[in-house]
Amino acid sequence: MCCKRPILFSWNADEDMVFLWYSNQYRMLFLCMVLSGNQWMSWWSGKEFPLTTQEYIGVYTGFALAQLVLVFMASLMLSYTIVRTSRAMHDAAFKQVLYSPLAFFDTTPLGRIINR
Repeated sequence: MCCKRPILFSWNADEDMVFLWYSNQYRMLFLCMVLSGNQWMSWWSGKEFPLTTQEYIGVYTGFALAQLVLVFMASLMLSYTIVRTSRAMHDAAFKQVLYSPLAFFDTTPLGRIINR
């Protein structure tokens, strides 16, 4: 096998599976915060607990702040994933160009290469 083609993408299964596990745990935590806030609003409207309005607002604000932090963390995780994926795709495409035979560049006009 003298002309082995390079692999387009390499996948680090251990690192990606840990990231996926944390991502799923994060989603469950976010869902619990949303549902807890909704349940608290239901309890507040039904006056289920002997609390003052300020205490109900305080607890609800806590749920809202937790959701805010979780949304911020989700945006960071998404940004990290997008940058990492785009870097892997760029590196794979660049590697393909570097390892392509020189005859391709001799026979193909520059305009055709740039347009694709």
